[in-house]
Amino acid sequence: MGLREEIQSEVAAAFDEDLADAVSDFSGSYVTHRHWDPVTETGGESTAIYTGRGVLTRYKLGRIDGINILHGDLKLTALVCEVTDKPAVDHIIEIYDPVS
Repeated sequence: MGLREEIQSEVAAAFDEDLADAVSDFSGSYVTHRHWDPVTETGGESTAIYTGRGVLTRYKLGRIDGINILHGDLKLTALVCEVTDKPAVDHIIEIYDPVS
């Protein structure tokens, strides 16, 4: 077992045990353009959906610059080995939150 696999298994175990109350299942989605014609600016769109689990936290006040990181932005910490696609900026992330 390599170092990466060992770390991922330890973090996954922490997600299951010690951090279980903070970990949430999430789904993410983004729109991709297929067969895009730049001349007519037409084409088909498809929505890619992926799932995983992770922890949402707020950014530290010093990291919020008002340009790249806004006041209401949240940071998602997720295990790469458990996410079916790579989350990125401008993706829509949905988490079921029974509290609010």
